[in-house]
Amino acid sequence: MSAGRVSIPNNVRKMIHNIKEITGKHSDDEIYAMLKDCCMDPNETAQKLLLQDPFHEVKRKGHRKKEVKFILFG
Repeated sequence: MSAGRVSIPNNVRKMIHNIKEITGKHSDDEIYAMLKDCCMDPNETAQKLLLQDPFHEVKRKGHRKKEVKFILFG
């Protein structure tokens, strides 16, 4: 085991696998850390991980900029 890596209990691995299917590119360690932050609530964990996706954040900011340009220069 490498330094900084957390040991994930076997009974949590199935939950992590299910969350990974929903959220995509997050590592097991990231999902487990978020699970612990969310009091082991898989629904809250999946929701927070989905909201963390940087693609969605960039997409929303770009969309707002287009709206502002349209309003100002429309």
